[in-house]
Amino acid sequence: PTYPNGRPSPTYPNGRPSPTYPNGRPSPTYPNGRPSPSNSRTWEPTLSPTPVPTVAPTAVCPGSLEETAEVRATKMADLFAGVVVDPDSLEDPSSPQSRAAKWLVGSDGARLCFSNTLQDIIVQRYILAVFYYATGGGDSAWKEQKGFLEPTNECLWDGVECDEGESGFVQKLNIDNNNLSGALPSELYLLSNLTNLELDSNELTGSIPSDISKLTLLETYDMDKNNLIGTLPSVLYSMTSLKVLDLNDNELSGKISEEIGELSQLRFIQIHQNKMSGKVPKALGTLELLETLSLHYNDFSGEIPESVCQLPNIFRLTSDCSKPDPKMSCSCCTVCF
Repeated sequence: PTYPNGRPSPTYPNGRPSPTYPNGRPSPTYPNGRPSPSNSRTWEPTLSPTPVPTVAPTAVCPGSLEETAEVRATKMADLFAGVVVDPDSLEDPSSPQSRAAKWLVGSDGARLCFSNTLQDIIVQRYILAVFYYATGGGDSAWKEQKGFLEPTNECLWDGVECDEGESGFVQKLNIDNNNLSGALPSELYLLSNLTNLELDSNELTGSIPSDISKLTLLETYDMDKNNLIGTLPSVLYSMTSLKVLDLNDNELSGKISEEIGELSQLRFIQIHQNKMSGKVPKALGTLELLETLSLHYNDFSGEIPESVCQLPNIFRLTSDCSKPDPKMSCSCCTVCF
């Protein structure tokens, strides 16, 4: 047949037909192979009753497909075993160390992973959780929870201050008058960046441990109005960064060593209302920055050294020098008790 305008185009009732493929629709192509699955999935770990929790191997950390929940839990367990002072504490489900481990692996909403978090940050969060459980926080003894164990950065918990905001390490721990009880855990002294440890007006017990010497940057040690016992450990006199030593209203005993003269940065010493005894060391008279020295309501004897009276910055000096029956002789005390 002939067509005046050439061969006609075919007509289709529903527009152009879709192309046909012998094996169905073709698979899309990608320049670098198949795309990676999304990293945004969420997961909830499941814990076993054992001290080292296990979780479903299919769960992953957001930043790594390889770091499954099971791998993460194993890494956490190995890390905690290297942190705790007594490894057996992880085997006791009621210990602060075990409770903190269980929380961090299975319940902590922050879900820290090794693939996206510095190991030291994981350690400090764990230590703060141990501190929380060791001082009664996990047993509703604290007056206020202070935000502890919330899924926020630990540097935002009340009483915790870090050196570089949220990205730094714990520098100050200040929780006073909050009904903290028990002895401080040894792990707390692994927070090597601490400059201020201020836990006054609580119900803390135990003695001042030799582990305190690990806090080489400590400037303020404020533990007054607790229930501390024992003597001032010799290592305390090697902590040359100390500026404030506030230990009044405890049950401390023993003497103040002449070694206190090594603490040349001391500005403030309050040790009244304890059971201290012996002579007041002459070495106190070498602390030229000292402003406050409070010694009353103890069992010190003898006299306040004249070198202490001559300190250039001293403005408060107290002792048991009240007449008619003074325990001590003091020619320069601002207040006699």
